[in-house]
Amino acid sequence: MEITTVYSQAVGNEIWAWDWCGGNGPAKEVKMDANFLQTYTKSVNGHPAYSVQLVKTNASTNAWSAYLYNYTTNSWSLFYSKSGRDTSSLAYGWDIFEIYATRNPSTGNAYYCADAKNVVFESSSIQLRRNGAWSPATPSDSPWQPTATPNPGDYLCPSLRFVRAGANDHWIVEQ
Repeated sequence: MEITTVYSQAVGNEIWAWDWCGGNGPAKEVKMDANFLQTYTKSVNGHPAYSVQLVKTNASTNAWSAYLYNYTTNSWSLFYSKSGRDTSSLAYGWDIFEIYATRNPSTGNAYYCADAKNVVFESSSIQLRRNGAWSPATPSDSPWQPTATPNPGDYLCPSLRFVRAGANDHWIVEQ
């Protein structure tokens, strides 16, 4: 299972659950409207941020549940759950900055590069559950892929700056 933040001119800002147990496309899509922001976000480093946790709820059926933290009730709210066989072909989880973009022929950069000029993309407090306790992600269990030094040109935006703000438990992408 994967939870993604989507910024799109086509659908607007949304949070999606991807089902890696055989689903095609997003299994759940929720608008990040004013109600969502009021209920599920708080300010982190001056930006609205949501907290999500993915938990294996039944090992024998490979059941997983994704929860969003509800700041109104101060509790975790079920966002999506699923069981089945993992089709991702990966032996690890991930927390990534990923883009799908169209190149502006006049600049050679992706259109989002200009649109997100003063936008900060950030993921912080990334933790993994080990032996019943949550602990920060580390370089040994959460390596930067495909490289520890991302090339902004690979993201069609040469002005991007990738910052490892923690030992793999906090990253920032900005211009």
